[in-house]
Amino acid sequence: MTNAEGSPQQEQLKFLLADFAETKSEIARRSSLQRLVLAVYVAALAFVFRELVTSGDSSFWLLAVWASAALAFQFYAREGLEILRLSRIIRDRTACRAAALIGCRKEDLLPSETDPEMPQTLSRRISYDRSFNWALFLGAPATLSAIFVLKHAQEFIDVSRCSCTILVGTVLLSAVIAVRCAVLLIRHASHAAQDA
Repeated sequence: MTNAEGSPQQEQLKFLLADFAETKSEIARRSSLQRLVLAVYVAALAFVFRELVTSGDSSFWLLAVWASAALAFQFYAREGLEILRLSRIIRDRTACRAAALIGCRKEDLLPSETDPEMPQTLSRRISYDRSFNWALFLGAPATLSAIFVLKHAQEFIDVSRCSCTILVGTVLLSAVIAVRCAVLLIRHASHAAQDA
């Protein structure tokens, strides 16, 4: 290899830099997707709220709000886990290898990626994350469900009507999805506590 081509170390550093840039780009893309899904989900909640308050005739909205909560949370949590995985690749693999090639500590090379966890704020960040998730993905759909049930209280009392059977079926299916959503939130919270 000639000097014009660079040393093997320089070539490895170029590849590591390209890998770093690509991984950071993927983290940014996934983070943007998370924000987009949250925005669409909150817009869907607002739309369903408006429908329930103005007409509220269809039990479809109840089912839709719980299904969207479960799906949005799964996507949000999955992308968060993937962002964490990609960040750890940068911290534990890319930064270590590049620091070894350059002859410095990884903390000096990539401080934004290798800075140690801040234990002073960790418990609060976990708590805020947990309360955000529970409020948005369980509390909001539960509130909309309560509005729906209150608007249709008489139909629930009069079980002899055919439309009531459809209504009760939809409510039961929504309850199953709500339980699934709660289970996802519980698992996510317990894993977040274990990872800390």
